[in-house]
Amino acid sequence: MGNLRAKNPWGAVWMFPQRFYSVFSEHIVDVPVDARIVKTGFDPDISRFNFQLKDLVRANQIAKARQLFDEMPCRNTCSVNMMVSGYVKSRNLSLARELFDSMLSRNEVSWTTMIGGYSQNNQPEEAFNLYTKMCRSGVKPDHITFATLLSGFDDTTTLKQLLQIHAHIIRFGFSASLIVFNSLVDSYCKICCLDIASQLFSETPTKDSVSFNVMITGYTKYGFREEALKLFMQMQNMGFQPSDFTFAAVLGLSVGSDDVIFGQQIHGLAIKTSYVWDIFVANALLDFYSKHDYIDFAKNLFDEMPELDGVSYNIIITGYAWNGQYEKSFDLFRRLQCTSFDRNNFPFATMLSVAATELNLAMGRQIHAQAVVTAAYSEVQVGNALVDMVSQLLITITIFSDTKSDTDA
Repeated sequence: MGNLRAKNPWGAVWMFPQRFYSVFSEHIVDVPVDARIVKTGFDPDISRFNFQLKDLVRANQIAKARQLFDEMPCRNTCSVNMMVSGYVKSRNLSLARELFDSMLSRNEVSWTTMIGGYSQNNQPEEAFNLYTKMCRSGVKPDHITFATLLSGFDDTTTLKQLLQIHAHIIRFGFSASLIVFNSLVDSYCKICCLDIASQLFSETPTKDSVSFNVMITGYTKYGFREEALKLFMQMQNMGFQPSDFTFAAVLGLSVGSDDVIFGQQIHGLAIKTSYVWDIFVANALLDFYSKHDYIDFAKNLFDEMPELDGVSYNIIITGYAWNGQYEKSFDLFRRLQCTSFDRNNFPFATMLSVAATELNLAMGRQIHAQAVVTAAYSEVQVGNALVDMVSQLLITITIFSDTKSDTDA
């Protein structure tokens, strides 16, 4: 029995009732567990396959999962849901939708999974349309459905659509759900309806750190500095902890002001809450210090960061360029070229400006060649910087030629 359980735990468990009935077949025995199995239609064979399917999907082995799915002698709604979620996970929405459409029976998990696929892949209109079909089919959404749908909304979402979802949230009794509330406030912020978002936020008695983070980020996005900072201080007084996005947002506001001390206080709070080395927060600090002419402090922070990305390099390279330290800027750009970061996001415009300022034609040619290879030369900023560099070089050559002619004469 021990070996059997090790090889096939489900087989060991489900052989027991069979043996039980064979031994005591002459007697009427009450087995409530077995009765529940019959009543619910639970099938141990399907369950066994579903567990294997779940493991394959979790391991992102979608091809093997589909092979097992096709070989299953019988399936249930859970089987198809898992296969659809596998396709969604691998961003193959066409196959996910094809399988979803073929389902004879769908539950809220089926609909929410497919809605989530569209939401995660920047297709809010498709997600909204599918939600509408879900309601027409008679399947009731749950709090996960609403949170999933709202998470995909962006600035293309209309106020009419969002008000409709808001009405449904109230109708189905999920207005008290914190995860739904936070997603709803975030969605109103995304479509620039800060008055509605602010009213919702003020009227809701139950809030958490996510609620504050969402509202602060919304204020920050549209430049409402005073409101964002006031809410940030209120958040601190109530004992809620900011997130990495909150720190980045508030530091972004500090960049546009002369209040260096406030930014340094945010830095201290980030250290206290252990967010200082989060890549978003650290990059926001780099940007704050470099734009307030604390470039050396920014460079020390850059050197201490346990994780760097292309944004980190762009900030410090641009910071040195703005401070007239062109050689250091170019040295860091050379270091950036040795990394595996996306070359399309390299600060070509900044480096072309440096080449123009330094009248370094060789450097300008190198940067231009790299911009052409990565197709970054088509960007407006890069194109303008290139024109500016060429213009300055031509002006310099013209002045030099005129000066030489006068000397020769």
